[in-house]
Amino acid sequence: MCNTTRLYGVYTWGDISECADVVSVAKPVYAHFLFKAFEKSKIPRLDWQVVEWEPRLKRLNENLNHKDEEITWRYMANQTSCYQVVEKPGTAYCYNDW
Repeated sequence: MCNTTRLYGVYTWGDISECADVVSVAKPVYAHFLFKAFEKSKIPRLDWQVVEWEPRLKRLNENLNHKDEEITWRYMANQTSCYQVVEKPGTAYCYNDW
């Protein structure tokens, strides 16, 4: 027996030949892979600092005491990382597409 998968579009809009800002559409995909990495123990804890995987965070925002090195995976998932804003990670909700 042949096992096949079919994909169907449920709803479409706009002209697919034109560029569009779709960054928020990817957020569920990023969340899926984050939680899969956690499930498979690739990330030991959601409160683990992202700087372990992205060391460039140590060099950012010198004028703000390099606050971005404190960002955790939980902050990223909850959009409280405060990346590129003045608040410390985990202290404010900040919708962003960075």
